[in-house]
Amino acid sequence: MIHTETKYAYRHKPTGKWVVFERLGYNVEIYLADEFDTDCLYKARNFIEEDLLCSTMNGEKYAAQNFLEFELMEIEIEYKIKQ
Repeated sequence: MIHTETKYAYRHKPTGKWVVFERLGYNVEIYLADEFDTDCLYKARNFIEEDLLCSTMNGEKYAAQNFLEFELMEIEIEYKIKQ
């Protein structure tokens, strides 16, 4: 049996790096990573966008001020369930 689902991640267009979210209590800090990591995936488009817009990077609201630098990527995950 094969199951597929769509998840979402952001990529920083100028650098081509992936956005990684780190939740610190109520605050969300982001940093840019060279390598793709499944930890940066979200199940819902609206949640990842909200976290990006309220996040900080290096102490400032960089993503909210430069939103067009970020590209939302749809990633299809395929699971093969062995029986």
